[in-house]
Amino acid sequence: MASENYRKLIDEVCAIARIANPKLFYTTADLTVDGVNFTLIDGSTEQEEGLALYCDFGALPVKNRADVLERLLEINLTMHGVNTPVFTINFETRHVLLAQRIPVGQISALDLMNTLSEYSAHSKAWRKTFYLHEAR
Repeated sequence: MASENYRKLIDEVCAIARIANPKLFYTTADLTVDGVNFTLIDGSTEQEEGLALYCDFGALPVKNRADVLERLLEINLTMHGVNTPVFTINFETRHVLLAQRIPVGQISALDLMNTLSEYSAHSKAWRKTFYLHEAR
């Protein structure tokens, strides 16, 4: 069962987004922000209540696949830190995901919505260039 503070955060996100029944999102919250899919789940540990956020960046390209994967690994190194986002692959869909664990006490519902919007913009940019130097 999701923590009380996680449920409260989901309630506040749903209020901002005008989603009617937030209780449906307590286990898994699948949202679409500006055409980009997100999944939010309770990512609490014994030490800290947290939110696990997954942003679907889309499928890897066939062309320049190795270059794109290498670039994502380079970006992972520069973003490395506590509770910072990392790129990964969804083993079911084979899509690139941006994954992040966020302590519930360190983010408001409005900040979370702004983060989703920001990650959505990054996802759209990645789909155009795959973070390589030129559009592919």
